[in-house]
Amino acid sequence: SIVNLPFDEFSEITLTYLGSPYIIGDNPYGSTLFIPEEKTLNIEPGVILKFISPSVFTSSPGLEVNGTLKAIGLELEPITFTREGLGFHWCGLNFTSSSLNSEINYALIEKAGDCGTGDYFYTNYVIKVDQSKIILKNSVVESNLESVRAKRGIWLKDSSSEIDGVTFSNFNQDGNSIALHIEGGNPIIQSSTFKKNYYGIKIEQGANPIIKGNSFEENEIPIYAFNSYPSSSEKQFLNNENNGILIKGDISQDTTWKSVTTYCVDYYLGVLDGAALIL
Repeated sequence: SIVNLPFDEFSEITLTYLGSPYIIGDNPYGSTLFIPEEKTLNIEPGVILKFISPSVFTSSPGLEVNGTLKAIGLELEPITFTREGLGFHWCGLNFTSSSLNSEINYALIEKAGDCGTGDYFYTNYVIKVDQSKIILKNSVVESNLESVRAKRGIWLKDSSSEIDGVTFSNFNQDGNSIALHIEGGNPIIQSSTFKKNYYGIKIEQGANPIIKGNSFEENEIPIYAFNSYPSSSEKQFLNNENNGILIKGDISQDTTWKSVTTYCVDYYLGVLDGAALIL
């Protein structure tokens, strides 16, 4: 059982497989675990972290990374982030603007939901990366089907994160559900699977992500871009409501649309003075 870690004594701490599973929190309302700036938490392959899930709608436990998280699992020994108990949810992983060099590989992140702040239909997430970068590979990010608050899988804000070989599924509770939400920044999304989500990827606030080699199946809207500039060569669309990129808004910089991808204009598209749309 972990309430906090002794980062005041050590710059680097490892959660070993022999100590697993780890129960995070010490009361029915949960307790967030913090990694301070310039400190590193290592997690060994096969480790399970269970965050105490509150029995009422209140602030939830989670992991806030201000320093560095290295959760490097193996294909046959993945690392699991989940909840403890039969409550609603846990808060998820929050990488703040001061976090550096974090990496998650071969992991399952499940049963997360609302973070207990603001409008829970918009602010919740499983993973949030705010003005920083993480590398996430060979992992599964699952919706908490038991919680109406599990609206968003990964939320990237002004981030240059790399998402590679990740499976996103069942973020489809309603029209606010988003498997991967990109607001600003230039992340790379590749070799990943988006299945049975409302939005597979939603791109906003001038973001220009690179999206390549992904698979989209049975999503309501596989990719949606508003006032943004995705570089996409996607062609693996199967049984989605729109088998292509649904795009809307104003283009204010030179933009190229590649021939292998279908573009569907939602209501209007504007090409502003000084910008070129190249087909």
